[in-house]
Amino acid sequence: MYSKIDHDGNIFEGPRQRDYPMPPIRGSEFIDMMVSAGRKAGMHPHRGPAAINSRPYGGRSACVYHGFCDTGGCT
Repeated sequence: MYSKIDHDGNIFEGPRQRDYPMPPIRGSEFIDMMVSAGRKAGMHPHRGPAAINSRPYGGRSACVYHGFCDTGGCT
């Protein structure tokens, strides 16, 4: 069975054989502002997959959004 296409997502994607292993990371006012600006410019902004734990997984904690991903991630 194929996963459903997220109509708020990438309008150019096709159905996947399975969902991503985690939900997307949380949004923010900045993300909302960028989505609005992109739509006004005729673009199709969407959340893309990221190699970030949005919830605990495999003994690693979820992202705590401290902004220092380049130093080893959340532990």
